[in-house]
Amino acid sequence: VALASMRQRHAEHCARRLDELAPLLRTDQGRLARAVLAEGANVRAAWHTAVATGRADLVAMMVPVLRCFFEVRGRLLEGVAELRLALQAAPAACADGAPADGVAARALARVRQEVAMLHYRAGDLVQAQAVAQAALAPAQACQEWGAVIGSLNVLANCASAAGDYRGAHGLQQRALGLARRHGQRHAQATLLGNLGITEKRLGRLPQALQHYEEALAMARELADTNATVVHLNNLASLHRALGQWPQAQRVLDEALLLCQQHGLANMRPFVHLGLGLLALDRGVPTQAAGPLLQALALAQASGLQQVALSAELGLAAAAIAEGTPAGRQQAGPRLQRVAHQIRERGAASALLVDVAFHHATALAAEGEGARAAPLLAACAAHPTTEARRREQAALALQALLERGEPRPPAADPEATVQAAIDALLHTPA
Repeated sequence: VALASMRQRHAEHCARRLDELAPLLRTDQGRLARAVLAEGANVRAAWHTAVATGRADLVAMMVPVLRCFFEVRGRLLEGVAELRLALQAAPAACADGAPADGVAARALARVRQEVAMLHYRAGDLVQAQAVAQAALAPAQACQEWGAVIGSLNVLANCASAAGDYRGAHGLQQRALGLARRHGQRHAQATLLGNLGITEKRLGRLPQALQHYEEALAMARELADTNATVVHLNNLASLHRALGQWPQAQRVLDEALLLCQQHGLANMRPFVHLGLGLLALDRGVPTQAAGPLLQALALAQASGLQQVALSAELGLAAAAIAEGTPAGRQQAGPRLQRVAHQIRERGAASALLVDVAFHHATALAAEGEGARAAPLLAACAAHPTTEARRREQAALALQALLERGEPRPPAADPEATVQAAIDALLHTPA
């Protein structure tokens, strides 16, 4: 009994300590992560006690900080396993003296939303969507609006990753309305940035720029360093799409400096990816390899599967852009790895069309225009293709037609892409 009481007091002390760190969630996540790391064994023991004894009040205090810690330190899968303990223990009866059911319901909603976000960051879109969907109605019922907004954001991110940009837009608008109604300005900045991403993917670049600039200004005003880096990185992608190379370089340099100054290891893979893709867009593929390899290594070490896949695709594109048979030969295995991982995960992914597009450009460079043309037509017409990629595919197809390739007959874009991916996966590496 004495030991159990001591463990409870220890858990209460640690939970209060994490709650004191919570303001750093918005201003200095690197410092927060270092503080949690310094008390790692104590924090883990306190978390396990809070979960095992049904202390929903302590769970609610600890879970946002713990999710941030695992994300910033690049320990996504470990974070999922730890936070899921609270979901598994949720049906158990609360211990004597534990808070009322309303507190427990709100704590459970927070845990589900944070677990869903970790699943999304780790690239497990199926689990992210399932957990976020399960969180939504209970969070609304107990009016835990932060969890409602966060769950809608995760569902929107999953829809966008699957190529359902209009569906993502509707979810983001709904979440933004709730964030404004309930005065959650940090969430507003996040959602404005995500709306910018969606508008860019739909090809509505002026609207994307407006959302990005508003999100960045709000993040700076709130002194939210992590969000500032996120929005700088997003703004750089828009400058790249507009061919504004100096502006893209400037904002990426600022983002990387902030990562270094504030220990934001979680954002470095994204920024290095942006730097590599910028070099590729500028037509200097030899300068793209370095930052893309850095992005790949950091993303793999952190469990950021979506970033790792994008970096691998970027490296394949850089190899193809070299214009040599050796470069195209290097690209093949990279495209195969990305396609295999996407298929293995079992979730719809807009990246599969990107694999098909790069495969088609390699075929065209090898003089196999008859195979490349139908695939480029499919990429240009596929419903999950981003606006910029759609334009690139259409231009590449037009170049083949002008060289004398016959226009490919009308065909189902999805079937054409999937058949090409099947053939790619069965090509000897």
